[in-house]
Amino acid sequence: TIYHLVKSPTYWLTILLITILALLPRFLLKILKQTFWPSDIQIAREAEKFRKPPYYVAESESRQPA
Repeated sequence: TIYHLVKSPTYWLTILLITILALLPRFLLKILKQTFWPSDIQIAREAEKFRKPPYYVAESESRQPA
């Protein structure tokens, strides 16, 4: 019965593995799509994330020898 199964670690391991295997293709396709065919919004987000702040550029330019 279900009451005996719930006490078994194999039952919980199976539930965990089934959940992971069910979600794995969705996440893999999402990663592949974002890596090889990014949308314009994703490109803009990445540019915004890695853009240097304005004070960093101004500070580095002022330290260069003339």
